[in-house]
Amino acid sequence: MENLRSSIRISLYRAILFASLAVLAAQNTSEAQGSNLRWATDLATRGVQDLENESSSAQHVIGFDLHKVFTSSSGDIGTLILQPYIVKLHNVANPPFFFDGEDQELTWRITNFNLTKLSKGQFNIRLGHFEVPFGLEQNINTNGTLRQLTFASRRIKADWGISANGSLTAFDYEVAATRGSGNDLSADQDPGLISGRIGTPSNRNLITGISFLQGDVLTGNGIVDTDQIGIDLAYYLYSWELLFELSTGDRGPDDIVNSFIEASWYNNIGSIHAYFQLRNELNKNTSTGRQDTNSMTTGLSWSITPSLTLSSQWTKELDNPQTSQEASRFFLQARIRL
Repeated sequence: MENLRSSIRISLYRAILFASLAVLAAQNTSEAQGSNLRWATDLATRGVQDLENESSSAQHVIGFDLHKVFTSSSGDIGTLILQPYIVKLHNVANPPFFFDGEDQELTWRITNFNLTKLSKGQFNIRLGHFEVPFGLEQNINTNGTLRQLTFASRRIKADWGISANGSLTAFDYEVAATRGSGNDLSADQDPGLISGRIGTPSNRNLITGISFLQGDVLTGNGIVDTDQIGIDLAYYLYSWELLFELSTGDRGPDDIVNSFIEASWYNNIGSIHAYFQLRNELNKNTSTGRQDTNSMTTGLSWSITPSLTLSSQWTKELDNPQTSQEASRFFLQARIRL
């Protein structure tokens, strides 16, 4: 079984390499130069220093990022996004459960086709691996960055499935039925998830939305029954961005309330981004009574060139009733897109 899994993994790695070479060759032709095709090779190295335990870990990533808009004489047909990534871990104490004891894994960020021809973007059908439509994650892309928003409170960020989505004059929407297993389409158990968000158009200075999520999510500890609703808000003023999200519901046997707030600033050309975050999770139904967990994060990202970005982040737990230590971690990442 291990030999079979190893062979499959190697075959997938080779497929990524061959696909990269094929697209590179196609892009050099006059036909490809006139098509709606963009692609990049994405490489990143991330180091993490645990300031409390004086330990360190690292993560190395190489991936392929393709974006293709298919068109016809009557207009756009749909958009294909393909993002397979190989992730190599080093000395990571608690890796994601889908690594299954290995330190190297093929992961999927966003990999789907969104059919937009049906009604000029008002009603689209998306099929594949996409971000679960809930809260701030719907409109803000944090894939591959140190900066993350609120997906950790739901134990899932992207999932395999199908969705109906679109943009109308008064609001944007997406409703999805997904596998509930995250990175892997197949799963030993039988999760499943329904989720959705409706919000004001994402091109406004003030964006608000409401979300829901219900079903079973596969985690390292097995299936977790999840039922949450949430509201989110984003406000843009000159070089400032203010984000807020509040969600409540059940996660397994626990009754939880999650809140998140972020204030961030961009320089005039958008090459420097500084942000500060506060998080709170209130668990109102545990065997030991109410638990209130708080943390703060501050980060800085600098795009030195269009291809090279350096990022740093410091995260500090202000209190954690589950442990005697308040974790403090420093992150540093270099990312190159070619």
